[in-house]
Amino acid sequence: MTTAFLIIFSLLIEYIYDPISNMKDTHVMQSLIEKYKEYFKDYFNNKYALYLFFAVLVFILINIIILLVDLILHPFFSFLINLIILVYCLRPGEFNKIIDEVKLLGDVKKSKNFEIKRINYIFAGNLSNLDDDRGIIFYSSTRNIFNVLFWFLILGPAGALAYISIDFMVNGSMKIDSQSKKKLKQVISIIEFIPIHLTLLSFALVDDFETCKKNWQSISKKKDLYISNIELINTIGLNLVIRDNDLNNDDFFYTNAQMIIFRALLAWLSIIMLLIFGGFFI
Repeated sequence: MTTAFLIIFSLLIEYIYDPISNMKDTHVMQSLIEKYKEYFKDYFNNKYALYLFFAVLVFILINIIILLVDLILHPFFSFLINLIILVYCLRPGEFNKIIDEVKLLGDVKKSKNFEIKRINYIFAGNLSNLDDDRGIIFYSSTRNIFNVLFWFLILGPAGALAYISIDFMVNGSMKIDSQSKKKLKQVISIIEFIPIHLTLLSFALVDDFETCKKNWQSISKKKDLYISNIELINTIGLNLVIRDNDLNNDDFFYTNAQMIIFRALLAWLSIIMLLIFGGFFI
């Protein structure tokens, strides 16, 4: 039941205490990576291995710390550390910020000098090749919620934090050389493949199965798995919201997009609870 309590408490903290979202400062992660790079740069011949080893090191060190705290102090303190890590990694409360950013991008797009503003616009994430940029919130939902939950269940809080560190390198504001970033995208595309497809399955279960199936089959597969993952979830999510409805009704779009993601999260939590009661997780 430890897994259930960690998930429940982290979501309660996120939704009940709104300021917690503003306390998750990404500059902390960036500062850690910069200090790590400075210390370990002489031990690696290429930067890509240096960045990738950071995630491995985070995973190992967090597990060692939790184990020592559990053995030396008390299981309650290890539970507290796990909860703090999961609260930091799990970010459902960031959707209001993401939606505000997408709305801003929509306003910028309508302006006369859109091309100039779009280049200078800083967006926390990757814009896919969709004509409608609003679809990016569905990929953001996997990054902030579903991918984190998946790797938390598979590898524990240390696994969730390791995923967040790689995600930050790829999608965050940190400056990384293009060659290393390209290789890290290949890594994160493999990491995200299963949780993204499970999220799509949950979309089909809680909304329109036929729409999901039709769009899934119509999307052409690309050699770049990273782009393929993003376009797959963004396109299907977008089509679930706008089918038979007014595409230009922004309020309708954002409300329904949030509802689909919320229902998908409830589906995930229901299945997780069944697995916990079935003895698959402690």
